[in-house]
Amino acid sequence: MWLFILLNVILLSVTVFLIVKEILFLVRTRSCHLELTGTVSSLVEKKRLRWGSLFSPVAKFSVEGTEYFAQIFHYYAYSEFQVGDEVELLAEEAHPERAILVSERKKAVAHIFWYSLLLLAIGVLFAGNWNRFLV
Repeated sequence: MWLFILLNVILLSVTVFLIVKEILFLVRTRSCHLELTGTVSSLVEKKRLRWGSLFSPVAKFSVEGTEYFAQIFHYYAYSEFQVGDEVELLAEEAHPERAILVSERKKAVAHIFWYSLLLLAIGVLFAGNWNRFLV
């Protein structure tokens, strides 16, 4: 009984943590209104795994004649980006060097949706079995 409760509390905690993490990312990037098109200039290896490596792309773009380079926050498998690929970026007008991929924001919104569904499913499972243990 207690093992089931502990497992559900852990799952709920992890799910809430993931939702809060994505919400904080969206809050941090809420002032990114400048839409840009950039080019992947290089791939920086971030983590080596048994099956391959994770890379962080560096995007090159220009704003009002000034060229900028922005290393993308999230890590990707090498096959997702190649040097020379065009990428859609969002940036703050005051700090264009902190650009993010448009797809990162879309992924954050999707993650919040799916994590919320997971949270709801765990809550239903927990509530359904909780009453059985109390009787």
